[in-house]
Amino acid sequence: MSSKISTIMAKTRTQKEQEIQEITKNLKRDSKFLTFGFGGVSVNKLNELRSNFRKGGNLMYVIKRRLFDIALKNKGIKFKPNSFIGQTGLVFFQGDFSDVAGLVYNFISEKESEGKILGGYDISSSEMYEADYLERIGQLPSREVLLGQVVGGISSPIRAFVYTLKAIAESN
Repeated sequence: MSSKISTIMAKTRTQKEQEIQEITKNLKRDSKFLTFGFGGVSVNKLNELRSNFRKGGNLMYVIKRRLFDIALKNKGIKFKPNSFIGQTGLVFFQGDFSDVAGLVYNFISEKESEGKILGGYDISSSEMYEADYLERIGQLPSREVLLGQVVGGISSPIRAFVYTLKAIAESN
């Protein structure tokens, strides 16, 4: 009877260098990124999150913080996200932080997962975004929901006024 022992091979230096090059390339191409820490997540949930990002044209990586720090240093970007014990997710995107922060916030606030937003950076303006700020943005409803609430807030008093005028006209 033979026993099979599964071993996880560490990444070779070449693989690590390729990963750094890929991240550096994305730092050139995309104008913003957001980092988040997570743990206790199933592979299916992680793949679902990646799929949601892909639908919006965004890229998500699970990366070693040390390799990410090297890629940032190579690009001359002074960004140091909060530390988190666990895995680090990295999302490259073009749109608003609100779109990405909402997806990440919903992902890390699920019962079976643990995590937090670590920070974000806008490469084009060299502006860093703190984790607390991005977490508050992530808690907001989507742009479409907010616009619907504004329209509802404006139309509701007008509708009530029209019904009142109609009732007055019918009573005479």
